[in-house]
Amino acid sequence: MSLVARELQGSDVKVGTVIGLPFGLISPMMKAAEARQAVHDGANAVEVVVNVGELVADHYDVIRKEIHEVVNAAKMRALTDEGGEVAVMITVETALTSRDQQRRVCEMVGEYRGDFIITNTGFAPRGVTIEDVMALREMSDYDLGIKAAGGIRTVEQARTLINAGADRLGTSAGIQIVESFENGRPSLD
Repeated sequence: MSLVARELQGSDVKVGTVIGLPFGLISPMMKAAEARQAVHDGANAVEVVVNVGELVADHYDVIRKEIHEVVNAAKMRALTDEGGEVAVMITVETALTSRDQQRRVCEMVGEYRGDFIITNTGFAPRGVTIEDVMALREMSDYDLGIKAAGGIRTVEQARTLINAGADRLGTSAGIQIVESFENGRPSLD
């Protein structure tokens, strides 16, 4: 991470990393330690996958602890390392969790002043849907950003998700989507 941050120093490119991929199955303490180290090494963003197993089991005490510890660790480290801004994003895996579980995670992220909720990792049986984005936008009662991710392959999908309320998109087809948009083609096919 620090090599990437050094190489990009002075550019407009932000450096980020993912913690707990694919299903968040590491302890809250390890997630916080990874977040702290990532920020120390130059990350401007940390994307943390919530422990999907604990969330599906409705173990909200574990989820609350990990969100609190990760946000606190990343934000405090950013304050001590030259005062840089860091975005903390929490992945809720909408393809595997219920709307009530997602709502509760949104509330916790808001309570602890996280910055974004992310829909999916791309490892679940389906990608993001317009309904996912609309539901998260509706249940976020504070200025929580939404990053739609998982299965976004076309200009039309991207446009629809942004219109539904997504602030950012996560896709492995980003370059192709932009080129397709610039060339006036609605899809990658």
